[in-house]
Amino acid sequence: MDFLRKAIESIPQAAGNPLAFILFLATLIAWVWIAQRSRRLKLLLSRLEQVPTTKRAELIRAEMGVVLPEKISPEQWIRSRKHQYFLVGYLALCFLVLGLVGIISWVAIRSPSAELHQIRVGIDSLQTKLDEVTRGVGQLSIGVADVSGQVTAKQPETKQLRELTDQLESLVKQFATQIGTASLVKDDEHRIRRAEAAIQNNRGLLHLEQGNVTEALQEFGKAIGTYTTLVQQDGRQELEDVLARSLHNRGVILFNSDQKPAEAAKDLADAASIYARLVQKRGRTDLGKELAQSQAARTQVESAPANNGITGAIVTETSGVSAIVVTQLQGVPELDEVHVVKAGTSVHTSYYPVQTTKKLGTPMLVEPGVYDIFGKSADGIRITLVKDIELKAEQRIRVNPDALVSRVVVSPLALEGFPVLADTFVIKAGTDREQTVSPLQRTTKFGTPMLVEPGKYDILCTPAKGSHFTVKRDVELKAGETVRIDTDRLAAALVCRDPKMEGLELKVIYVVEAGTVLQGSFRVMQRTDGFEKPMMVFAGGLYDIVLKPVDGAPVKIAKNVLAKAGQLTIVCAK
Repeated sequence: MDFLRKAIESIPQAAGNPLAFILFLATLIAWVWIAQRSRRLKLLLSRLEQVPTTKRAELIRAEMGVVLPEKISPEQWIRSRKHQYFLVGYLALCFLVLGLVGIISWVAIRSPSAELHQIRVGIDSLQTKLDEVTRGVGQLSIGVADVSGQVTAKQPETKQLRELTDQLESLVKQFATQIGTASLVKDDEHRIRRAEAAIQNNRGLLHLEQGNVTEALQEFGKAIGTYTTLVQQDGRQELEDVLARSLHNRGVILFNSDQKPAEAAKDLADAASIYARLVQKRGRTDLGKELAQSQAARTQVESAPANNGITGAIVTETSGVSAIVVTQLQGVPELDEVHVVKAGTSVHTSYYPVQTTKKLGTPMLVEPGVYDIFGKSADGIRITLVKDIELKAEQRIRVNPDALVSRVVVSPLALEGFPVLADTFVIKAGTDREQTVSPLQRTTKFGTPMLVEPGKYDILCTPAKGSHFTVKRDVELKAGETVRIDTDRLAAALVCRDPKMEGLELKVIYVVEAGTVLQGSFRVMQRTDGFEKPMMVFAGGLYDIVLKPVDGAPVKIAKNVLAKAGQLTIVCAK
């Protein structure tokens, strides 16, 4: 039935096929010839009646050029020839019908269906909307280390961007399913490749919103590669402004996150060159703002000094006296005060600062020398901003902490059935959780940034009831980068169902690592004093569940239980 429906839909398209026209023309010529010959036979038959019987064969030879055998009468020959003409006409008609059926079948199989046409229309419509939304998000700016904040500030646009990108990705998958293994025509190939590039570009912006700078750069790289091919090799010049925007954004991210300044400068130069050509030679005056932004960003990148390996973080200036200026952080949390200390001083011990100020952005007069600079937040936690910075005579150093520190944002846990979290904190990666844990940062305000030095860390949370647990391990933070930890996606919990065993008096339920031997003291990963209470653990680990009755030794009631991220795992269900 599906083929028949497609065949019927393909009739108008088949009618325009050159082969169908040739078949129709050949059949028409055959029928005209048959009609002419039949009319001539009819006239000949009427004349035969007026000619003597002995001369009728001679008349047929003269009129039709045929010598009749003696055993066939003229009347029989005429009837036989008429039947031949009718047969030829019938065969021509059959050939026409079979040919048309073949053409319609071929068109139905080879040509796109109505669903494909609708998908095409949907992809083109979404592309137009996405172009408008992407321009609404705008280009990123140089000098703001937290590039993710620039995207996050555009909440309505990024929400729409995410929804439209998901829809476009779904349509591209539907198109691939519909087309199957058939080869794409050129227009469809360009349409799909452009859609894939748009998806990659937008995923880059959305990764950036989550603080995932590395993933954002990867997506922008893929998009730029596809756009470049479409523009340079396939001649799709209408995509040049989109290519320029992607180049600009990647260049800004590379520079602001202190990665590959030479590549950042090249990307911004290429973006400015494309914009200039579009504005000056093609009259695209609507891109004047983007041109100015790319040119300004290129100038800033090429003129920015590099100190301590961190581009744009530290600027040295000539001054009458030696001084250090530390600017305030953009956004939350702010620094409450800044300390200048002798190089090599530990931030975690008591010390005497060489100079201090609570007025960030104002100069601190310091003698020439080598120093470390610490920042202190309002809650009293200190963080190292710069180590081993050399201040020379008559030199002023400006420090931009946004380009030096990292931020961690842990989202609140909102999964149904999970316990309330009391706080979250950051420790050095690989720290044994059974040891006395000294958090490098801690907060009870989920969703607000915690300042830490660049490095590798484990992120832990503490439920309102129970022990702290690891949410994510080995989180690598780079200078100027914000990493967001989605607890709803990463958290895991185990729930021990009540076995309804008569006479059982429970003292405690333990969660231990799989294979733990229950002799003497053993390492407990989590505990609770009752059934049906979730116990938070690190996702992906294997655990054994231990019941400790009021009277008696602890007993394992479940082994090798896998804790799944974002799920409550039920054990001991009866």
